[in-house]
Amino acid sequence: MTPPTPLEVQLRSLDAQDVADQTLRDRVHQRLNERCQLDPETGCWIYTGNWDDRGTSRVRVGVRTYTLTRVAAWLYVAGFELWDARWVYHLGVCPNPACFNPEHLAVAADRAAAQAAMRAIGRYGSAAGRGQAAPGRRFSLDEARLVRGRLLNGEEAALLARELGVRVQAIRRIADGRSWPEEGKPPG
Repeated sequence: MTPPTPLEVQLRSLDAQDVADQTLRDRVHQRLNERCQLDPETGCWIYTGNWDDRGTSRVRVGVRTYTLTRVAAWLYVAGFELWDARWVYHLGVCPNPACFNPEHLAVAADRAAAQAAMRAIGRYGSAAGRGQAAPGRRFSLDEARLVRGRLLNGEEAALLARELGVRVQAIRRIADGRSWPEEGKPPG
């Protein structure tokens, strides 16, 4: 018996990698299906797993975590890889950020294209809906004091952020003094 050629060794390695990739995809697909509830009215596949305070779900694939929409694109959109530079977003027909139905997702070439497409359907650049930050939103000293006071009275940062149309991180920066420290001067 002759030893395998370098090309045969490389092909075997690729075959083993393809099998490992498909096995990983199958396991992730099964996990998503276990946490899926179908909405017959909208056709949405609603993810019932964990969500963070920004309204985003992250799914572990191997040793890394990715957004639910990116994982859904990897599973269901031909040619899309997890490390792909393209952006995944919801189409206007889908009212639910928890949806991972591939028919309700689109892939854009880059961030600007995804933002432009979402702006066109009213999903980006407004405080409405999914807690997107209002572009260029700045707090005054009085507003920062009001935010701090409401947090001290036990209000949740996520609810306050949604009400004010900013991300939770903006509220947390005010709370811990990284933004609008107590002496009344904005940082920087």
